[in-house]
Amino acid sequence: MIHKENIYLANRSLEKDRMIYPDIIRIISIFFIIVLHVSVDKWSVLDINSYDWQILNFYLSISRWSVPMFVMISGMFLLDNEKIYTYKKLFFGNILRISIALLFWGFLYNMVYLIFSEKSIKFSFLLDSFKAIISGDAWGHLWFLYMLIGLYIVTPVLRIFISKASRNDLEYFLLIAFLFGSLLPALFQINALKILSGSFSKMDINFVAGFVGCYVSGYYFKKYKINKLSLIIIYMLGFLSLIFTITITSILSLSDGAPNAVWLYFTGPNVFITSIAIFLFFKNYVQKINFSKKAERIIFLLSRCSFGIYLIHMFFHILINKIGLTNTLFNPLFSVIVMVIIIYLLSFLAIFLIKKMPYLNRYIV
Repeated sequence: MIHKENIYLANRSLEKDRMIYPDIIRIISIFFIIVLHVSVDKWSVLDINSYDWQILNFYLSISRWSVPMFVMISGMFLLDNEKIYTYKKLFFGNILRISIALLFWGFLYNMVYLIFSEKSIKFSFLLDSFKAIISGDAWGHLWFLYMLIGLYIVTPVLRIFISKASRNDLEYFLLIAFLFGSLLPALFQINALKILSGSFSKMDINFVAGFVGCYVSGYYFKKYKINKLSLIIIYMLGFLSLIFTITITSILSLSDGAPNAVWLYFTGPNVFITSIAIFLFFKNYVQKINFSKKAERIIFLLSRCSFGIYLIHMFFHILINKIGLTNTLFNPLFSVIVMVIIIYLLSFLAIFLIKKMPYLNRYIV
């Protein structure tokens, strides 16, 4: 993940044995997060038979892996028992910091919404915003912070399991996480298989649901080597899963006469497999690239700003939409990328400056 605890290495001196691939993954993933948020604009309202919708669907489909990838990066560090992780650090470090960030950005985005919608900010604004945040209704992309807090809470339990687990134990855990938390929920969306969903739900295997499988897989794929044949198979499945996501979403949407997001879930099997393939590609190939010292410093800087960019980028997204730059202003094949680059650069500059400020640097980015 892109938060402060996961990038402690960025403050160390540049070393030859440093793992640089997590930093590069963070940078590329946040770029694709912005692609995701830019391309989803109008995806649900445009004519699905139009060229514009198909291009937006392409960008939306190829960017879904970026969210579970952040979770994998988080797991590769926080589940590593070689690093000390106390309950004090858990509650007064990770959870407190994310909670403060959630409150700060939740209030900020609510205010931005009122200002841009030309509504007056009443005395009850603070109370209404607080109620929305604690009830789980913070602004759009801030859902990730709620999920992150949940993962932090179960992290000590997972670390105990991992400390005693063999490779086979971890593979069994990941197998049931994939089956019960990813594959079966997706298959039960198919009408012919819905009859089985009742018995599945009564099993109540919630511990491996959601992003827990992604979280543990980040640690597993960091720690263990995958043989060459398995790597080739995973790369092929990852590529096919990416093509499947684009194609099936288009086909089902055209069939339904409306956008269909069944195979766009972040924890869906197709998205999960793509995430694993990309993670392993960076670990096995990008890590071996000999970057110059200057390139490394730039990479570490961008990586350190990634969490803040995630938090603030929707502000600039809203702003440039407000001034008339949208994903269909001109050919969306190009307008999406233009918007993403502008949003990324503005977000990076803002976070770079905020990180120079005491306290704000520590608690909100």
